[in-house]
Formats: sequence, structure tokens, C-alpha cells
Amino acid sequence: MNSSASKLLHKYAAYSDTDVRKLKKWWKTLNWMEKTAERKRMEVEMGLSSEEAVAEAAAESNAGE
Repeated sequence: MNSSASKLLHKYAAYSDTDVRKLKKWWKTLNWMEKTAERKRMEVEMGLSSEEAVAEAAAESNAGE
């Protein structure tokens, strides 16, 4: 699992009051197409547009350097 997926799952777990371990276990059962669809659904549900999510990921990446 890459760091962007992990960050998204952690944010979604906090947002939906779900155990992050259960989300990660579920995430590993999905194929790449399902992961893409679920990632977009989570972003929409949490109110992040894909542009905002990309900008946020880039900002986090730059902050880590």
C-alpha cells in the first residue's frame, strides 16, 4: 500500500468513525479498478475534489522533504 492510499484510509477512518485496520484489510482485497473507484468515492464523500486531493498530497510530499 502506498503512502497516499494509507493517508486517505486514515482520514476516511477518522471521518467515518471506522477502524483503520479493518479499512486496510478491506483495501487489500480490492483490485486496482475497485481501488480507483473507492478512492474517488471517499474523496467525494469527505468533500475533497480530486484537484484538492492532488494539491494536498503534493503539499504533504513537499513538507516531508
